[in-house]
Amino acid sequence: MPDLKTPEETYTARQLLDLTMHQLSGFEWRDEAGVAHIYQKRLAVSSGNLLNVRIRYFTFPADVGEFMYFFRPRIWATIQGYDGLGAVYTGFMLPKLERGRLPLQNFRDYLARDSLLALCGKMADLMS
Repeated sequence: MPDLKTPEETYTARQLLDLTMHQLSGFEWRDEAGVAHIYQKRLAVSSGNLLNVRIRYFTFPADVGEFMYFFRPRIWATIQGYDGLGAVYTGFMLPKLERGRLPLQNFRDYLARDSLLALCGKMADLMS
């Protein structure tokens, strides 16, 4: 991890992010619907990045716990060529994540990253 230099002053969060990104070669950040998206430029465009998988259809489930449970298998199913609307999942969810209720939102023909960033934006709303 690099030793970041920060002159002694008062900064906004945006100023700190700008200052940090200037010191981290190959990284950028941008505000996406109120979420600070920090990423390595090369990885962001890589075909091997699972967040670059284009998913035909996904709907926010009822809560954050279900999102965490369903989202990764949805990406995997898309990669395997199963891009339909139905699926069978096995596993368990963390009960404490059920508290984060999500509004109904449908995504059609989108990058997995878009859904994850939308979730982060909703989580910011839930926390405030």
